[in-house]
Amino acid sequence: MAMDEPAHQAVDGEVALLARLMEHEVSEPLEVQERDFILSAGLLAAYSDGAEITDEEWEVLVHLLLPLCADPEEEIARIDSAEQATEMLEASAAWLREHAGTERYTLYHQLAHLVAVDGRLQAGEQDFMLHIAELLQIPERSAKDVLYEVLSGYLQMAASQQRPTFHFSRTPPKV
Repeated sequence: MAMDEPAHQAVDGEVALLARLMEHEVSEPLEVQERDFILSAGLLAAYSDGAEITDEEWEVLVHLLLPLCADPEEEIARIDSAEQATEMLEASAAWLREHAGTERYTLYHQLAHLVAVDGRLQAGEQDFMLHIAELLQIPERSAKDVLYEVLSGYLQMAASQQRPTFHFSRTPPKV
């Protein structure tokens, strides 16, 4: 027996309601501000090198947002301009400066992965990250140490994946 259309729509509505109830949505003020910070700073950082966002940067941003929202891609889609991202960044950074402690350093460290994932640190990316450190009241020296530590990790990982290639000829070299 087939379900009639109104009953089918009612079941679909109930399923959608249950799915929304199961979605993780942060509600604590610190988590909300962390989400807004990662969202806005992450987008701005990804574009700070003057190029389009890469697949690797996108994956890092989504990964950073997963613990803070049910649908990172939907959250990212809410930001429709650099101006909106900048306003959100400034508001969340101001809140974090006032109310957060070591969490500011953790967020900065997480964001460093986004600019270093390609194994390079462009001038625009470094300038942006130093601006972020200033917004979070992180000393410049500490900020640079974090950046270079994270970048070093990506460089080491890339180096370990590259293997030297030697071309041997069948004739021995002349001595």
